[in-house]
Amino acid sequence: MDNTELKTRRYDVLTDILQANEYQGTGKKRAEEAKRLLSNYSGMTPKLRKGLEDIGFVFDESDHQKVKYYGDDRYTVVYASTPSDKGHGGKNNAAVTAKKAF
Repeated sequence: MDNTELKTRRYDVLTDILQANEYQGTGKKRAEEAKRLLSNYSGMTPKLRKGLEDIGFVFDESDHQKVKYYGDDRYTVVYASTPSDKGHGGKNNAAVTAKKAF
């Protein structure tokens, strides 16, 4: 909003939207939840899928586990269907997810 001129309709609309929505800290909370969900990733389970959907991810029905943050193609993350590195797979997935979406 720093680039929005005061006392304009644009400024008032943006201010109203920000005041009506609790947004501060949301990204951090969602990143922490993604990290928690993905920390022991060994494949996509129904519980993991539901958890990712709850924080804003939409699943693309394809061969791989592809998710898009709020359905936006710019924020797509692909998880392995069967991770080969179970020791670091979850941590890597969590880091990629947080970097891409939050």
